[in-house]
Amino acid sequence: MITNLKKIRYHKGDLLRVNINVYYANSTFVKTLSRNNVVLLLGEQNYIPEFDELIIGQPFGEIIDIIKVFKKGYRVKEFEGKTIRFIIEVLDYEEAKNIKQSNRLKEIEKYQEGAKLKEAKLLQLQGTLEKKNQYLKDLEETVEKLKKDAAVEKEETVTKTLIVSTEEKEKAKMYALQKFIEHFAVPYSTLISAIEAGGRSENSSVKNYVIGFKMITSQIDEVLKSNGVTKVIPNVGDKFDPNTQKVLELIDDEKLEPETIVSVNSIGFKLHDRLIKTALVSVSKKPGEMKSNISIEDGDDTNNLTTQTPENKKEVITKKEKKDSKEKETSKVKKEVIKKTSDTKKETKTKKIKNDSTKVEKDKKAANKEISKQKEAKPIKKNSVAARAEAAKKAAAKAKEKNKK
Repeated sequence: MITNLKKIRYHKGDLLRVNINVYYANSTFVKTLSRNNVVLLLGEQNYIPEFDELIIGQPFGEIIDIIKVFKKGYRVKEFEGKTIRFIIEVLDYEEAKNIKQSNRLKEIEKYQEGAKLKEAKLLQLQGTLEKKNQYLKDLEETVEKLKKDAAVEKEETVTKTLIVSTEEKEKAKMYALQKFIEHFAVPYSTLISAIEAGGRSENSSVKNYVIGFKMITSQIDEVLKSNGVTKVIPNVGDKFDPNTQKVLELIDDEKLEPETIVSVNSIGFKLHDRLIKTALVSVSKKPGEMKSNISIEDGDDTNNLTTQTPENKKEVITKKEKKDSKEKETSKVKKEVIKKTSDTKKETKTKKIKNDSTKVEKDKKAANKEISKQKEAKPIKKNSVAARAEAAKKAAAKAKEKNKK
């Protein structure tokens, strides 16, 4: 309720608490630029630049209706170059002479800052809530689809195994949800992590959301339990159990006993007595310790991490050692291939030279034999015999040259 009704006009230094409703020239209400419960110390420009001057000098009243044309280059982009109508509802008012301006200004700034933070936080929480609702909707659809797929797979399995014994049929029925649990484990673990993170928040609104999400996960847990699914939840400080757990990280800690669980990265699941997904944990080791009963397998699929038993202790093989071993083996094979290829070429060349030499010898013998026949057939002149011998030598030399090529 406004007091001091004898006041005729608003002056600089007056303190007002108002609702500011913003309209474009076409009478369209602009919600994003409007403000509720705003405290104005006239002259301090608590809303936008030059706004207080629109109120100063206005006749006193509970409604102030002002039209303002903002020029090009105005500092607030949303108002630049636009004609804006402001309808201001005055909720409370105090005269300037009754205000200790220095202290009040600090209170106003603090109030405005708190209001901005609350508004931003509210928008953030609304966005988070929408995402969570969509996530839960998608999760429910995934659960329904996987249930249908599991039901179809179950029916197909029963049809194909009609001749199987009763015991095996019951076993197939008992573990029909295994594939569903394998797919379900990852999004469920993500949801649990989000709830735990929200539980650590100091914001009361976030804590209220967390309470609601916990109620939903409790219902999901009841559904899982009724279908024979139990959670494997390791305890920090317990000894590492290779039967239900796998190691994601080894952490140096001289105070803890080796293989003590330091943190739980994700929980595991059992379907009746069968382990479907192992829990992932980080465990301790002594600083500088080179050997361990636990080995961590390379790769992004953490579900494939393996653990060595005490009966099969080995040193952890690093990526570099594996790579060096592989490169050495490859180099050895290459050298053997090159050596065999070189030996084969040498052997082929030797055989060729030997064959060429044999052929030349045969050609020489054939030429000499031909000369002997001609001598026995009839006497010939000395010059003729020499000419024929020379021709035979040339033929043998030509054959040898041809074989070399």
